[in-house]
Amino acid sequence: MADNNKYIFSHSPTFMIFALLCALCVTAVSAQGNESGFQSGWNGRSRTPPMLWRTNIPYRSCMKSGVPGDNSSCDHTAGAVGVYACRGCLNIATSIAALTAKSWPAGGSGQAISLADAGYATVELEEGWGGGHDDAGNNVIDTVKFPNMAGLVAHAHAAGLKMSWSLNNPVDPDLPNDQQCHETNVRGDVRNLKDLGFDGTSLHTYGPCLNNTWYAELMKESGKNFTIGNVHWTQEQTVEPVGCHRSGPYGADASSCPTLEWCPFNYYQMAEPTVANPESWYRNMQLVVPYTTPGAPLSRQGCWAWPGTLQVGSIMDPNNKTAIDMPWNRAHFAAWCIISSPLVLEFDFAGAGVTQMLEQVASILTHPGAIAVNQAWAGSPGLLLQSSDPSNPDQPDAAGFVKLEGALGPGHDMLNSSSMTIAEAESWCGKQATCEGFTFDNQRTPPALLFKDGMGGSSNNFTGNVVNRDPKWTTFMKHQYVGASALAQQVWGKPLPGGAWAVLAINGGTGGTFAPSLPLALLNMTGPVSVIDIWADQPVPGGKITTAFVFPTIPPRDNGFYKLVPAQ
Repeated sequence: MADNNKYIFSHSPTFMIFALLCALCVTAVSAQGNESGFQSGWNGRSRTPPMLWRTNIPYRSCMKSGVPGDNSSCDHTAGAVGVYACRGCLNIATSIAALTAKSWPAGGSGQAISLADAGYATVELEEGWGGGHDDAGNNVIDTVKFPNMAGLVAHAHAAGLKMSWSLNNPVDPDLPNDQQCHETNVRGDVRNLKDLGFDGTSLHTYGPCLNNTWYAELMKESGKNFTIGNVHWTQEQTVEPVGCHRSGPYGADASSCPTLEWCPFNYYQMAEPTVANPESWYRNMQLVVPYTTPGAPLSRQGCWAWPGTLQVGSIMDPNNKTAIDMPWNRAHFAAWCIISSPLVLEFDFAGAGVTQMLEQVASILTHPGAIAVNQAWAGSPGLLLQSSDPSNPDQPDAAGFVKLEGALGPGHDMLNSSSMTIAEAESWCGKQATCEGFTFDNQRTPPALLFKDGMGGSSNNFTGNVVNRDPKWTTFMKHQYVGASALAQQVWGKPLPGGAWAVLAINGGTGGTFAPSLPLALLNMTGPVSVIDIWADQPVPGGKITTAFVFPTIPPRDNGFYKLVPAQ
């Protein structure tokens, strides 16, 4: 079997790092394209990755504004059913107080700060505030829960916070004005955002209004700029896999991710939601790789790839389900910082055990050195430098293909053949730059091999693009399209202003240790270089390095987070 476990992207290390370094020698890409006025950063928002707290999903219909004197109520009788049934009442005003309370040490410094002081200074009001539109296009707000929405926004502003509002939420099939996307409703959304004083919005995919460009045009017309989150990743009836929708019946303007020429939003969800298990965040991190292309990253200033909500504090020790796995939670936060992900918190401050949880992990969430890496920009959002995945059960064969259960598709067919052997198919696909693999019904004789174009008008997202796990279908996919598993041992890096680099080594394995060596030449650095332990905020013992940085040994499910600084 060929040794395909180590790779830097899908090309040679020398080529990819050379491309990165050349790109960093010039200014970052300034995309100008067909959507004039909607290149990344068009609205001046989110020059750094957004940091926010948002109302969590189990409380979709169980929220109230809680502003003193407004007599708001959760109105449990109107709560959602099933999995989203009310489990409590999320008080937004009380959450604002908790977000701004100086209760936590900043990264272990002992100085008491608030989460808002650390940067989490936006409150995003998710589903549960009401829904649907009236005849004039105004959003129908539940006035039992939110009797004075403008008053709640003003209350947040008075506390030094910004407010964001989710729109295009699920609609009741009985609401006559929301069965189709009417111009009146889109104009009403933008008008309400402005009139109520909101600073941003997250545009969901559940309702009928999915045209990102249309919203941006009307926002520009309104004279007010809003921070815009695109959470269209779940849109159905598309021909793209989850992660990057650019076509389908809704058209390209409903895309869940940008192009280099078009980004009418400021951040975009490009992976399924993270969950509180050890593998979820690390798997989602792998999906960021295609958005970090050297010299032309799709994740960039004003247009950030978002792989999901932070689960810091929710990932428990696999050997003790009552204890937080502190090293792996630190690895998760460092990972989101090194890839310039938006930092999104989602928990109920009044929830059972949340205070105790924050007492343990607030020093991670507020760590100034880690957050500084997240917020820095020097031409790249961060990128994968080294990867080894020897424990991955889906290892590539000698031709570099991984055999998977399930089907690829639909769409993007390059070739249909009933005469090729598997070896011939791998040879043909391997010579085509954009061929991601081939798929076939294994109960058909002879099988019809369908070859798929992995670009297909979009950036592949390393999900494997297997849209089902039907055992009747078999897929052979190029290893670089599958990406690494949650057991991988990897080194990521992000250039920082002044010629420095942040580097992160992650040991996803559950058995052996990890002590990678990172040649300075890969970063276009020459010695001597000083090394600073970001978590400890201290120089690494041993003096300056001249040729390579050998990470101190990293135990299983842990990380090493460092800054390499050219010596003066």
